Amino acid sequence: MKDYNIIRTESTYRYYRGEPTFPFGHGLSYTAFRYSALKLNKKSFEADECCDVSFELKNTGHFDSDEVVQLYVKSPSFSSAVPIKELKAFRRVFVPAEKTVSITLSFDISSIAFWNLSENRRTVYTGTYEIQVGSSSEDILRTADIKVHGENYSGIDVTKPVPAAASWEYIGIEFLSDKELNEYALLENAQSSITFENCALNGEQNIEITVSNPSTKTKVFVIDAEKNNVLAEIDVPTTGSLSEFKTFSAPFSPLSGFNNLKVKAGGILSLKS
Repeated sequence: MKDYNIIRTESTYRYYRGEPTFPFGHGLSYTAFRYSALKLNKKSFEADECCDVSFELKNTGHFDSDEVVQLYVKSPSFSSAVPIKELKAFRRVFVPAEKTVSITLSFDISSIAFWNLSENRRTVYTGTYEIQVGSSSEDILRTADIKVHGENYSGIDVTKPVPAAASWEYIGIEFLSDKELNEYALLENAQSSITFENCALNGEQNIEITVSNPSTKTKVFVIDAEKNNVLAEIDVPTTGSLSEFKTFSAPFSPLSGFNNLKVKAGGILSLKS
């Protein structure tokens, strides 16, 4: 495995959309369990509060046994970087045959924060989140919705420098470091591309890009990833190496709202990260 981008490769239970042979949290038992409806300490939360989820677990079989109860949170789909679900709490519980136990699982609302690329900090976003309780990531038996009041999702702020590392989707890209350990993204050839999701545009008419070009003069293309329209063509002369970065600009076809922007080049090129 050479690509460790779990978002792009849809790896782990958090991003995998296929049918796993053994789901995350899977286990076997000599008995069966019944989960009651979920009860929440409240249904609307601020970012600094805690959510308590209570329910009853009944062993409906004839053998004493343990059950590992698991609580996942499914977040609104702000972007492709948002996991399908995330484990937030679990507990191994012993339940005698034909008996019922009461269980409460808790998690901090702050634990559902995501990395804010524009602010370089974790942020809890406003939205409706789904609480899922079950015996594995695929065997979800009870659900409930909660409202979270945080910050509004604002996408990538293009009025600030956007590093190459802000992209989750790329083809023919290798992330490298120079002697000072400054990271950059190497576009290996004319087929390479790197896409920036949910760029918050507000009619901008000019674009700047900081790149290094070790070869002859080339062009950088900024493309509307959804419509495949070229929004800007930037002439880039040689800079002498893979890590001699300079900033170039060009007119940009104005757009508004959230847009996915793809960057391609006419040949080998480094994009500052």
